[in-house]
Amino acid sequence: MLELLDIKNFVLINHLSIDFSSGFSVISGETGAGKSIILSAIALILGERCKSDVIRRGEKEAVLTGVFSYSDKASQIKAFLESEDLASEDNQIIITRTIKDNGRTINKVNSKAVTRELLVTLGSQLIDISSQAAHQGLLKSEVQLQLLDKFSKCFSELEDYKASYDEYISSVKELEELKEKSEKAKRDYDYYSFCLNELDKAQLKEGEDDELSQELKKISLSEALTDEVTSAIDLLKGDIGEGALSQLSHSVSALKKASSKDSSLDELCSRLESCQIEAEDIAASLRDYLSSLTFSESELEEKNARLSQLQRIKKKYGPSIGDAINKREEYRSFIDSADNADTIILDLEREVEKKKSILDKCAKALSERRRAGARILEEKILEVLHKLSMNGADFSIQFDSISYTQDGIDKIEFLIRANTGEKMGPVKDVASGGELSRILLALKAVLAKEDETETLLFDEVDSGIGGVVATSVGDEIVELSKAHQVLAITHSAQIAAKANEHFLVYKAEEDGRTLSHVKKIEGDERVKEIARLLSGKASDSALIHAKELIEV
Repeated sequence: MLELLDIKNFVLINHLSIDFSSGFSVISGETGAGKSIILSAIALILGERCKSDVIRRGEKEAVLTGVFSYSDKASQIKAFLESEDLASEDNQIIITRTIKDNGRTINKVNSKAVTRELLVTLGSQLIDISSQAAHQGLLKSEVQLQLLDKFSKCFSELEDYKASYDEYISSVKELEELKEKSEKAKRDYDYYSFCLNELDKAQLKEGEDDELSQELKKISLSEALTDEVTSAIDLLKGDIGEGALSQLSHSVSALKKASSKDSSLDELCSRLESCQIEAEDIAASLRDYLSSLTFSESELEEKNARLSQLQRIKKKYGPSIGDAINKREEYRSFIDSADNADTIILDLEREVEKKKSILDKCAKALSERRRAGARILEEKILEVLHKLSMNGADFSIQFDSISYTQDGIDKIEFLIRANTGEKMGPVKDVASGGELSRILLALKAVLAKEDETETLLFDEVDSGIGGVVATSVGDEIVELSKAHQVLAITHSAQIAAKANEHFLVYKAEEDGRTLSHVKKIEGDERVKEIARLLSGKASDSALIHAKELIEV
């Protein structure tokens, strides 16, 4: 339940703190006094999006705090808090939202920073808010279905259905994509086969084009290279006069004789011998290189043809040989897939049928649970509507079967007959504002008995009603307050008079600025407020009537 609401620097509020108790509490006040500000503050604490323009003019930040407690029976809240490491030993929840003038918002639960999304999840378990927006939401088929599911407690069936639905849709999508690819493959099969055959015949080797280019460059320079290398060999071997190798040999022999007489020349003799060996080796390598420069005309044509082929391959499948090799593998994979597509499609079609069969079972189980819950909900709603002075009313839930959706195969519509002799029709077409308010209250009354949410907040549940009907609505709220904390923002004297606690919202001017205040009223103050709600002013007759309402 909501124990404390503390608001600082919010819209027209400087600072106010409201202590709520269990049971039934009402909030009333003149139009524009600031009742909606209280509701907005609670909604923001529960995670609603906010803007910096809610900060009171001249202040840097607004701070909204809600202190909640929950009983040990509230297993869902307790489990959620423990899973998020937010639980406290005293079963207390302190939610604080600090709204900065730069647009930033700081959210905390029990002093720990949390996301707004977490607040929304937690807030939905703490307070159930029924407002004018909820009245309009009740007209939507999807909202009606959610309410039915909540009452029917078909969470397990809905979870099973959604899981099987996701698997089925995923398989159907996979099958459609595969069929689409298969059709495209059939159109492109001949072309891809031709490309693969061409690339396979090319027997590509990465880097081969570079190697061929180097070889052809060497061939084009072979004549000049032959002359220059031959000259180098002749100079070494001595084909033109005495060669360098011969002279080196004479030098080594002479130095050996000298080193036999002076050992200090041994090192130089050894180095000179090394030079002789190295020179002989170079001469041999040059002869081998000269041999490699010999190319036949046919070999030259063959290499040019191969390089031209590789250039065409690169232009068509490249830009590099490596890219062409990758394309070859892609084509091969494509052809293999195309060849096996029919078998794969057949297997996947069987898989889709299996998943559809499972989905059918889950959909049937969910629908049966809903229909069983609907029959009970109809009876309970009708029972409450009769208490709310709709004695000639009838209420039923119409089911229509539809194709698979994320929420099942049921489309439902709440049907109402407000008065005896009228036709049944959809709530959105038949119900007046006052009737809609009572239908919403009836739903909340029935669902609240099945729900762990300890606090119910009604914003103008009295919309479109008055007199005896308002008294009946008040009686039903009192009944609800026996098991729940109920907060109601109301303009109805009949409803306000039945509350355990009464809070008055009013405006006052201070230092040239208008501020909204809230105070708990009792005794004569409360009688005057009930009288104002009755007739707009505290006349003698209104005061007498107000006292009678409170006593009753």
